[in-house]
This record gives sequence, C-alpha cells and structure tokens, in this order.
Amino acid sequence: MGRALVAYYQAIGNKHVLDTLIRVYSSFPIPIPDLQFDRVCGSVNLDPLLETYCMSGEPRLIDNVLNYTKKCDFIAMVKSYKDRALQ
Repeated sequence: MGRALVAYYQAIGNKHVLDTLIRVYSSFPIPIPDLQFDRVCGSVNLDPLLETYCMSGEPRLIDNVLNYTKKCDFIAMVKSYKDRALQ
C-alpha cells in the first residue's frame, strides 16, 4: 500500500497523501504480533518509507529506518540473503 500511495502522490501531488504517508511512517514499525511471512517482517515498507523521507524531509522517518535496520529480524534477513548470494 505504501508504494501505491507514493506513486499516487508523485503522479498527483496531493499534499494530503504525503501527509498520510508521513503520519503512518512516523510510527513505523507498527507493533504487531510476532508473525512470520517468509522473512518479510515489515521490510517491504523501507522503500516507500525512504521515498516518503526524500519527498518530505521529515527527520523522524530516517530515524525510523535506521532504528529498524538494527532489529534482530532485519539483521537475520539480510544475513540470510547475503549467505544465499555467496553460495
């Protein structure tokens, strides 16, 4: 959904869409039960989150990205993909 809203904002330029993206990603990651969807773990939101940061310059967003990359789930996912690439 984040990617669709980013594309919509880039096409239309409606400030309300950007404000919505900022509001949602200001509290990223949203606390959810520990669910596992084949290592997705919310990382799919990093791309639209970074796009939202680039469009808005909102400092909380980049802080959320940096904090997210320190999470054990994210580190394990990156390590897993790196290990597979090196095989």
